[in-house]
Amino acid sequence: MEVHMEKEVFTPDQSQSIVDAILKGYKSYLDERIEKRRTMHVSAGYVWTKANHIDGALATANLNFIDKFELKHASQSWEFLEFNSENQLLGRVCFVLKGLTRLRQVFPTAVKSGKGYLFDYAQINTSYLENLSRHTDESTLFPVQMELFDDNLFELLNRSEQSINNFFFITYQADELHHLTNIQVIMPDSRTGKLIEIQNLSTFISTSNVDFNDEKYQELQGLSEIDDVADFEIIPRLASEKEA
Repeated sequence: MEVHMEKEVFTPDQSQSIVDAILKGYKSYLDERIEKRRTMHVSAGYVWTKANHIDGALATANLNFIDKFELKHASQSWEFLEFNSENQLLGRVCFVLKGLTRLRQVFPTAVKSGKGYLFDYAQINTSYLENLSRHTDESTLFPVQMELFDDNLFELLNRSEQSINNFFFITYQADELHHLTNIQVIMPDSRTGKLIEIQNLSTFISTSNVDFNDEKYQELQGLSEIDDVADFEIIPRLASEKEA
């Protein structure tokens, strides 16, 4: 779904910087996967390093609108970075990078159980979204799993007393050829289990100076992804639950 908004969470320059960093991290991840596939008899476990590469790339980008980042632990074996920023539209925010496909899988489980780091983060938005709901028909705001805020709703969000304390995901998604094609800013709602798209950054992929023109990036067929690994139950169920 294409987004056309006058007011955005990130400016065009900020958006391009974020997308560039994500692409650099993803390229680093692909380089490692390609190398390990070449040198090892079995290397599917490296699929779980994608988030590390992408988080690390944003951390080392030294973007001036990101105040700090902090290493967090969702479990003994699951680490991620939390980024903090003073945002012109949403006030004081923190955000986490997350694969969109995986987020769609694990967030409903987190909401249903009422626990886990994804649910805890989503609860930050509760007062904010409740205030918004008082100004609009919630059945209109959340008719499907992924929804868009229009400009009028952004005005209401910006006036919310809780707008200085919000959380969102910046998500990324690759196509069947392992090319990143989708990068979005998404706000989770712990009350409904909905994932609300508030800005689509995907158009900045085509304007990035990070290219994947090398032939090796065109020959990624058969490269396993998390979904494939999980389908074969290679990852223990407990580890998957802790990820949420």
